[in-house]
Amino acid sequence: MKRGLSILLCGSLMAGMLCLPSMAAQPDLAAQKPALQGDFWVMVNGEYVTFPDAAPKSLNNRSFLPFAAVFEQLGFAQKDMHWDQATQTVTATKPDVDYTNVHGEAAVGDMTVELTLGSTTMKLWYEGDTIGDPHGNQAQVVQDVKMDVAPFANTAIGRTYIPLGLVAEALGYRVGWDQTNQTVIVDDVKSILAGNQETYELMDQLMDYSRTFAGKNYKVTGDYAMDMKMNGTSQSAGFQKMDVVFDLDGTYTMFTQGNTAFQYDTDLKMDFTVNMDGSDVTNAMLTQAGVTENPFPMDVTMEMRGDLADGNMYFRSKALAGLLGQADLENAWIKLDMKELMDQSSATLGMNYAQLLELSTAAQEMSFEEYLALTLQDTPATSIYSNAAYLLDQMNLMFADSKFLKSGNSYVNTVDLDGAKMVYTLYTNGSKVNGYAMEMSADMDQLGAMSLSATMKGTQMDMNMAFNVAMDQGAGESFAMDLSMTMDGNYQTTSVKPTTQPAAGDTVVDLMDLLGAAAEVPQIVA
Repeated sequence: MKRGLSILLCGSLMAGMLCLPSMAAQPDLAAQKPALQGDFWVMVNGEYVTFPDAAPKSLNNRSFLPFAAVFEQLGFAQKDMHWDQATQTVTATKPDVDYTNVHGEAAVGDMTVELTLGSTTMKLWYEGDTIGDPHGNQAQVVQDVKMDVAPFANTAIGRTYIPLGLVAEALGYRVGWDQTNQTVIVDDVKSILAGNQETYELMDQLMDYSRTFAGKNYKVTGDYAMDMKMNGTSQSAGFQKMDVVFDLDGTYTMFTQGNTAFQYDTDLKMDFTVNMDGSDVTNAMLTQAGVTENPFPMDVTMEMRGDLADGNMYFRSKALAGLLGQADLENAWIKLDMKELMDQSSATLGMNYAQLLELSTAAQEMSFEEYLALTLQDTPATSIYSNAAYLLDQMNLMFADSKFLKSGNSYVNTVDLDGAKMVYTLYTNGSKVNGYAMEMSADMDQLGAMSLSATMKGTQMDMNMAFNVAMDQGAGESFAMDLSMTMDGNYQTTSVKPTTQPAAGDTVVDLMDLLGAAAEVPQIVA
């Protein structure tokens, strides 16, 4: 909701892309691993590979293979690989590679990779320009790639080892590491997509629909509600029956500009009660939690401001600050720097904030197939189940034209998963898509059942979620929960631009500072 309609639409696509593989019945790729030859396994384009004459080695947290094995897996022909004993150098050449020439123009030529024993510099050469390579050809040195490790000679078996991952990354391959399965993942996304026979005309129409909202300011108004009921029995805790009810409902107004800037204001009412063995114990529970006076039912006003282009969000609520015992912050804005948080975790996530923002907004200027390629290339390969070939198969299950069946003025794709079901509907008006709906349901065994639906048609948005849990452990121990959430919104163009920051002079407190030092004095934004 916070990033406008276009991001909502693209977000639904990303949700499908990233969530579908985790929900689907996965092939047991771990069980398909061949016998371990060395220090790790290697998966190229979704397939495990073996090496007949030399084992993979790990050195300084880098993966090494004999140079012939590396280049063979990266698409180089055996006849184009060479070892120069005099210079202790290995080279490999691949014909007809796309590159940018010295004039900044797109070109096609032979590419040569050069690595030298003991050297942490890898050279890339392209045929057709003005600088001579070591073999006397007319070529351009495109770049010197600095590495943190150097090729080495394994004298015991007479093989020259080069860093697989570093070489693959330098040549534009997608590279990842699955720690659990001790597997290096290498994907040639271009070649994988070259073999893809699916089309995405319907997805392109959906993106065209989202682009009709680009570049405009919108006012969005709507209602939302949440109801949660929990009940349980616990003889060990000393009660026969406990009932907890929490509900809220409210209205909101939101202003958006572009894909990232927003201003969100809401008024809502919250209520909370706890009943134990027929007695209302709400006050006692609140007192135990440090709340001295029962504020329920309570009216809450909340304001949010932000622009995700710079990653900063601000929110404030007098009522919630009071409820949390932070009376000194009742008029303060709490700042959340999402960019800083994500950048701090980029090594683990495999992606920083700028990369995530680029990926989520790229669909505004791309065809779906281009967006698909970007997603496959940039999604971190942290698991054997996130290899590009497998991800493409799962995405095609959801988004390919061949998976949709025409039903009246709509196209419907139903995907049956392992314990889950997803239905994706595209609404049309004439030859154009003018909305979509996504429904998900899942049976999560002992955790219960979940359902989720989101619809965007024309300028109207509706969302619904339900979660139901029922567990009976016997011996007087049981627990059940019913949770439902609804939200709607109507989009109207407006000349009003969102306010994305607190006013000058307002009190602003960084959330991380607040969590780290509750007594810190708020700072004033000039």
